[in-house]
Amino acid sequence: MSTQTAVAERDAVLAQLMAIGAEPVAAVLRRLTEEEPDRTVLTLIREDGEVSHATRQELNDLATRMARVLSSHGVDDRGAVAGCLPNSVELVALAFATWRLGAAFLPVNPKMPAFERDGVLDLQDPTVTVHDVDEDLGRPAVRLAEFLDASARESSEPLEDRVAWPGKMIASGGSTGRSKIIVTPWPWMHLREWGEPTNNEIGVRPGMRHLVSGPIYHNWQFDQCFHPIMNGGSVVMLDRFDARRAVDAVRDYRVEYAALVPTTMRRIAHLDGLDPADLRSLEAICHTAAPCPPAIKREWIDLIGAERVYELYGAAESIGLCVIRGDEWLTRPGTVGRPVACEVRILSDDGETLPPGELGAIFLRKPATDPTGEYRGAEPLHRTDDGFVTVGDLGWVDDDGFLYLADRRKDLIITGGVNVYPAEVEAVLADHPKIAEAIVVGIDDEEWGKRVHAIVEPRAGAMLDAEEVRAFCRARLQPAKVPKTLEFVTEIPRSDAGKARRTQLGTNRSA
Repeated sequence: MSTQTAVAERDAVLAQLMAIGAEPVAAVLRRLTEEEPDRTVLTLIREDGEVSHATRQELNDLATRMARVLSSHGVDDRGAVAGCLPNSVELVALAFATWRLGAAFLPVNPKMPAFERDGVLDLQDPTVTVHDVDEDLGRPAVRLAEFLDASARESSEPLEDRVAWPGKMIASGGSTGRSKIIVTPWPWMHLREWGEPTNNEIGVRPGMRHLVSGPIYHNWQFDQCFHPIMNGGSVVMLDRFDARRAVDAVRDYRVEYAALVPTTMRRIAHLDGLDPADLRSLEAICHTAAPCPPAIKREWIDLIGAERVYELYGAAESIGLCVIRGDEWLTRPGTVGRPVACEVRILSDDGETLPPGELGAIFLRKPATDPTGEYRGAEPLHRTDDGFVTVGDLGWVDDDGFLYLADRRKDLIITGGVNVYPAEVEAVLADHPKIAEAIVVGIDDEEWGKRVHAIVEPRAGAMLDAEEVRAFCRARLQPAKVPKTLEFVTEIPRSDAGKARRTQLGTNRSA
């Protein structure tokens, strides 16, 4: 396709979107500011207890001034900006500033080891990186303090809002440790009407106050930061997750919606002295990013009610979504729901469609007009000839089309010729009354090829030994799935997104 043809097709798509009322994302913030400038749109709660607030006017003006500084650094609608910063008002404003110029925005974990951070930045080569790290990044970059000083000298008079395409990029170290970037390959625009069917399916409505409990360089928290702002709502953001501060934020700011992951759900549910009344304002929570142990899900159903607990199965690659509400889940424990605005298909290794009840690779297909994410730094997703895509998860569907997860193929443990899916063993361990959390990995073993190894975090004050755990598992699992070895830790090591990298945990443990 020639450059001229690509530009013409791009212009045609934008014209169609404009015709149905879509707006550039930064223009949405400007419009909302004109409608209600003094409304608080962002509250940041810091680990040290300090609280910052930003009104729509303050956020919009800061974004405009930042955009002028970015432009002086050469940022335009062909460029990209990386924000290597913790959760903050400045990071959110930087994103809107980037989109105001039509550029793509890449949030980067500021605590990444230098080699991993450099790997991410090398893949994108952003026009400029705004950061707050100690070392020289060795590329076009500006420190946050200097950037804010320059922004303070700029005008907040409106700029022409451009369409960022792409607008969003999410970095991932991936299970292999090799950096990659997931690019959202469509115009970063927003409809005034609440037109996304998934949002209604997960209990979201316009104007809600959302809790952002994790870093926005992760996809789930990124979406739950910017979508509420663009839909007339507001955000209460933690700079770093802490269960007590999260509960206090819900209570003190009457938070109506919370985007969580199983790890944060567990830490909140197991808080000493947790008063369910502190969560009374929540109209809904939605969890995703990792399989949720049934015991943890039931605890939340008991805390706030089944009809307020939603689960979403999807991926940052935007291949499609499945959704389930708690009351429906209670009739089918373990399911992650049915597809929303997409189709699901379970395929064998040979590419054959499998019937209900049979385990295989999960493939999803969205409408042809709704593209999936693109990779930089990794091979493209596996796609069938008729448009079904997989991220490598395994599972099955029942007769009514409800999807159930096993594990990703890379996490499968083959021990003595038997296939063991860690999630199944972890679900059993999570039911033990003395276990707070457990991760199951495969460790090289001369006799078995791989052996099932459980990393167990006991509940506070619980006395637990390996034989007690194995006896509990033997009553619920076939022998090959019972952990042959266990280790007890004070806390399961996880990423800021609440994910445990099984591959790395297994590699770090000797045979």
